[in-house]
Amino acid sequence: AFSKSSTRLLNWLWYHPTFGPSVRAWFMYQVIPRVAKIAAVVTMTLSVVLLILLAESWLLPTMLFVLVQKRL
Repeated sequence: AFSKSSTRLLNWLWYHPTFGPSVRAWFMYQVIPRVAKIAAVVTMTLSVVLLILLAESWLLPTMLFVLVQKRL
């Protein structure tokens, strides 16, 4: 969002060695790289597993499960 108001930030993102290719792919083709999708799924899965393992009560994991099921 800030890239539209700041050409300096846009240039920094566009030519950044790590973020640049993903930003350009999204801008030109509106695609998210497969590696980014896999990383997102793995991170979300790990966070749910940690929540289930570390929760002191069953209430929070159950509420999370119910909310996710309603959105699908």
